[in-house]
Amino acid sequence: MKRIMTILLTASLLLAGTVVSSQAVKAEENSASIYVSYEPGTKADFHTLTLSVSGGGRVLDGTQIIRQGIITYDLPEGAQKTFRVEPYKGYRLQSARYEADGNSRDLKDEMQGKSLSIQMGKTNSSLAIVFEKIPGQQENSNKKPVDTVKTGDASNIQIYLGLMLAALVACEGICRIKRNRRKKS
Repeated sequence: MKRIMTILLTASLLLAGTVVSSQAVKAEENSASIYVSYEPGTKADFHTLTLSVSGGGRVLDGTQIIRQGIITYDLPEGAQKTFRVEPYKGYRLQSARYEADGNSRDLKDEMQGKSLSIQMGKTNSSLAIVFEKIPGQQENSNKKPVDTVKTGDASNIQIYLGLMLAALVACEGICRIKRNRRKKS
């Protein structure tokens, strides 16, 4: 067994060396030059947009869902970032405060439906979205949707136990047959 493994290992190393050398020859035959130029100072200015979400709702930024907490984005000057603001049942948007260039304003009235777009300026900025409970509404136990991964934990375990028992019985039968054949020989 050790000889076979040694032969296979040696053969694979020889084949690998042959492939590498043939690729190296092909690379020399088809070689080309790529010239890259770089001028300092031509990179677009990036600024940070800090988004904070609190209360009973969520914000979707196109790639992820933000329920509670703070997230930052590095965006170039002039870039536009759009958010979808969704309060949970029994909640509403209290404020969407945007701060940039030392000025602060509430964008709640400027929202188009549930969408809110921010265009980056020349400085870092922040957006604080706050949800509040609607007064007079009863507490709903299902106020927050739950995103859970289906792991199979709720599957019917009796089927799997039955299959496992059948496999154990089959293994035991095979072992007894082999033992009986050894005794007869």
